[in-house]
Amino acid sequence: MNKKIYIIILISLISVFIGIIYYSYYKRIDSYVILNINEDKIIINKDNISNNYNLSTLNTKFDTNIKVNAKNAKVYINNKLINDEYILKNLEIDKDKKIKISVKFKYSIVKHNVYINTLPSDFPNYIVTGEAKTNQEYYLTTYDNGVKNNHYIYILNKYGKIEFYRKTNLISYSFKKNESDGKIFYTYLEECNYKYDGFNDSSPSKLVVLDENFNFLKEIKYKTEDNYIDLDSHDYYFFSDNHYIISGYDKKEITYNNAKYKFWNLRIEEIENDNVIWEFESSKYNKLINSYNDVSPLNDGINYVNIMHINSMAIDPIDGNLICSFRNQDSIMKISRKTGKIMWILGGKNDEFGLKESQLFSKQHSVSYLPSHEIIIYDNGDKNQQSRIVKIKLDEKNKKVISYKSYELKYFSPRMGSIFVQDFENDIYLISYGVGNKYAFEQISLENEAKYWQFNIPNSNDMYYVYNFD
Repeated sequence: MNKKIYIIILISLISVFIGIIYYSYYKRIDSYVILNINEDKIIINKDNISNNYNLSTLNTKFDTNIKVNAKNAKVYINNKLINDEYILKNLEIDKDKKIKISVKFKYSIVKHNVYINTLPSDFPNYIVTGEAKTNQEYYLTTYDNGVKNNHYIYILNKYGKIEFYRKTNLISYSFKKNESDGKIFYTYLEECNYKYDGFNDSSPSKLVVLDENFNFLKEIKYKTEDNYIDLDSHDYYFFSDNHYIISGYDKKEITYNNAKYKFWNLRIEEIENDNVIWEFESSKYNKLINSYNDVSPLNDGINYVNIMHINSMAIDPIDGNLICSFRNQDSIMKISRKTGKIMWILGGKNDEFGLKESQLFSKQHSVSYLPSHEIIIYDNGDKNQQSRIVKIKLDEKNKKVISYKSYELKYFSPRMGSIFVQDFENDIYLISYGVGNKYAFEQISLENEAKYWQFNIPNSNDMYYVYNFD
């Protein structure tokens, strides 16, 4: 064997020896990178490096601070060495937009590139078509029926671009923007981690409050004389961080017409500065038992029945009282915000306004007021398998209907759905179609049936309501 081969072998052995020592030392050294982004903590170490990371919340309205804590490692963001903090400006949230992070551990030969998705990889695909006619934002809650933890609240602009998202632990509903005394609060209802015993009309929930920067602020539940009960998962009113209208259920058993009834007692209360201003209880009105209209048997002696099923609230801009939609009563009721008593009932078996058979609505959702002081209703129309929009103007003093108009929809939805006005003078409305339809929501004209802007999500996803805010 010649001298040249010996030299090659010797160099190889020395290289292997140095490599073994280097690798052994590199493995022993404690090296890591911790990135704090909003509410997320991303930990990267040399034994656990992923190519892509998701965030639980992100927004384009404010600069995003990435706080860096590195030990025996160098961190580069957008090719800039970062020691403590990096501020992301003009961020765009999109499936194709990623934040590049480069990490070089001490004694490592290579630099590791990892990517943070601006939009999570499990975020539902959606399609936006058309052009919105108003410059408002859309507040959504969508949830995946097939995936336990694939639930989001988010804001879209008029072009369908995401401006904020937040992943929720469980299914959430009714995401809203609230302004009070110059402050902004964001609120939504999120399910608790259990179900009411034998109760399928709602999910026990809590009201989550975020501050103007989308940071978690507090959670709200319903306080009774004895304890706290969970909220109904449909609707609420939020005036400030200590003034709101909420609803929930507790069990009641009463005797009426010599018969015993078990049912879920709906409780609505308005709270201000931790004081209950007024409270409504459905158990105080026996006539509501007679007007219950749902498939569940009313008095089987075993199950508790929800005779109300509240699904929408609105405040009368003239007298300040509350109107509510009750699905299992097929009716709208006005409730006094002074006494908590029913002021009138529209629709259903207890109708006080003399609605004709063709004017009655069934399993309706989403009641609100128009600038004309008409009431606008999303009528699911379960009775006739025909969903429609109904506008009604009332003479409340004399219990008469002044005007009535309905608009049949192309899509039938047996549950959920909503209608809100966006531009009254130009006849522009925001409508969501509930479950089982091609479009989740559209911007439409009721009079000429024009459709300006459509939003569609996969069939496995559902959405309860869409709201629009300036």
